[in-house]
Amino acid sequence: MLARLRVSPAMVIGCLALLFALGGTGYAAIKLPRNSVGTAQLRSNAVTSAKVRNGSLLIRDFRNGQIPRGPVGETGPAGPQGAVGSAGPSGPAGPAGPPGPAGGAAGSGPAGPAGPQGPAGPAGPAGPAGPAGSQGPRGATGSAGARGPAGPAGTAAAAVRAATVSVPGKGIGGTVVACPSGKRALGGGVLLGTPNAAAGDQIMQNGPVNATTPGHYSVLANGAVADGWVGFATNGAENARTLRVYVVCA
Repeated sequence: MLARLRVSPAMVIGCLALLFALGGTGYAAIKLPRNSVGTAQLRSNAVTSAKVRNGSLLIRDFRNGQIPRGPVGETGPAGPQGAVGSAGPSGPAGPAGPPGPAGGAAGSGPAGPAGPQGPAGPAGPAGPAGPAGSQGPRGATGSAGARGPAGPAGTAAAAVRAATVSVPGKGIGGTVVACPSGKRALGGGVLLGTPNAAAGDQIMQNGPVNATTPGHYSVLANGAVADGWVGFATNGAENARTLRVYVVCA
């Protein structure tokens, strides 16, 4: 089916010119009625480019594809920025990022400034006594004190009392020596044999005692005053020897 051809003024003029050429002087005797010339009255290819006035046809007078597309024009200036659109919905959460580097240890940061001094706390318990200090310098000599009571008699009047006893060979012997009444024993001792000791000699008893009766004695209590001396020894020799016991009295 042929596409419908739209008649333009240029086409009408072209058709009239064609009729004048074909009819000659007959046009004068013929008067064409209005809108009497149409597509049926035109021969094929009767309207050529020479019969059409330049610039008289429009794009709509041509079928699609008959006019080639011209070159792309230059880009026009950017239009004004449009208004900001409304916020879109929140997107899904992204994957977790890699862990960051480890921070420093607790308390490794720089020390802060010192705070104000707080109130004094209650006194604590007394501490243990410290070691004794070094001896201080000697003080000045004080005044002489009062004379004390007279002391006991000294050793100027001391006297030695002795007693002897014979000790059999390989035997034991001894005796007790007492001070005179009112005197005390200052010291004493035991001497076995003269002039040399024998192998096996041994002093068995040698010390101050309380000579209560001649030939008898008792052990001294702590702090008691002695008034005699006791001596016993073992004779290591085969023959009898003399044992001498003495006491210093004052």
